[in-house]
Amino acid sequence: MKPSKIAKRDFLASGKGILIILLAVVLIFLGWCVFVYFQYPELIRQGQFEALFGGLNSLFSALAFAGLIFTIFQQQAELELQRQELAATRKELRATAEANQAVAQDSQSNALSALYQQFNQDDFIKVRLEAWQVLTQCIKHKDYCDFVIHSLFASGKWSQKRTDALSQKIHTFYPQNEDSDLEDAIKADTKARHSLGNVMNFYNMLSLRKAPKAVFERCEFYYDWWRPLLWWFSDAIFEVYNGDPDIQAYCREPKWDVMLLELDRIYGFATPPTSKERWIYFENHPVFRSLVSDSDNSINNKLDQDRQTGNKASEAHETQTE
Repeated sequence: MKPSKIAKRDFLASGKGILIILLAVVLIFLGWCVFVYFQYPELIRQGQFEALFGGLNSLFSALAFAGLIFTIFQQQAELELQRQELAATRKELRATAEANQAVAQDSQSNALSALYQQFNQDDFIKVRLEAWQVLTQCIKHKDYCDFVIHSLFASGKWSQKRTDALSQKIHTFYPQNEDSDLEDAIKADTKARHSLGNVMNFYNMLSLRKAPKAVFERCEFYYDWWRPLLWWFSDAIFEVYNGDPDIQAYCREPKWDVMLLELDRIYGFATPPTSKERWIYFENHPVFRSLVSDSDNSINNKLDQDRQTGNKASEAHETQTE
């Protein structure tokens, strides 16, 4: 609606506009009376003066009808103004939502950039190396794997898992600790296990970022390398959790699979649906194949046995079918 029309409508709707209209009507009435009085004096003498007001009544009826039409047009104008105001409001809300979305994306991108800087700091590189050593030793040694996993749960059983024999084994895990005493080796291993927790928490925070995929593609977090280890360790954690009622009674159910599923979605990996299929993927991975073949870890052996049992059952079923 043009500003001139809006100003005219506002003037007519105001008290001044109504007063001017009433004064105009009164002046018309008085002007009519004066006109009749001087133009037709004989009618006044004959007592027919009031008959002349029939035309004036018609005038007022026409004015009333015109007022009704004016009111209808005024209401239409107000409705049109309301529609325009609603459209302008929707446009502003849409622009605000788009701006907020852009700000949120920028915020997520900045948060991802901060994680990327942390990931490549010298101190965190050492943390990653220590965590990698812990996981590879978990693959190779069942008793050490049990100890590391139980240390993640507040069940008190982790201290029972670190036997003297395991402590002596820990002393041989890391070449840099062979010349140190047992106490130093235990401290180094404790630090390394905390590093594993830091790495897992780091990838958990990474999975919560909602930055655009293009930003993830530009930031290298070496998820291709860590993914097989993290999935294997997540399945090992769940196996311990599901097999220990005390841990279930006092500890929350681990959610590492939720983290890994989200990371797989972000990076476009097809997640094997079962632990057996994930084990086959891990077992055949070129980076970890040699570790698996040298492993005494019964978690790996159990998964391998389950896979072989399933294959034998499938072969027997196929033979019967033939």
